[in-house]
Amino acid sequence: MLTDPELDELHQAFPQPLSIDAALRAEIGRAGRLAELPAGSFVFHDGDPCEQVGFILDGALRVFKTGSSGREITLYHVVGGDLCMLNVSCVLSHHLYPAA
Repeated sequence: MLTDPELDELHQAFPQPLSIDAALRAEIGRAGRLAELPAGSFVFHDGDPCEQVGFILDGALRVFKTGSSGREITLYHVVGGDLCMLNVSCVLSHHLYPAA
């Protein structure tokens, strides 16, 4: 559960989705949680289930695939104030996360 100041911080970073629907804001406040991850941490691994959408407040994420040669191929970066489109797509479609 998010505190009111945490929900206000999220609303400042993502004003559109949280201003559109009061019920959505209330549900995010009820079910949401803040997590601070150390640099180099994985949010998802290739094939992980996606059950929650990550709202990135600060920092940056690199979304990548590992090629057959074992080399990492960067697909894109996600920075504070953005959403990972693969994450959102997987949550909505109930598919496994196709990258790392």
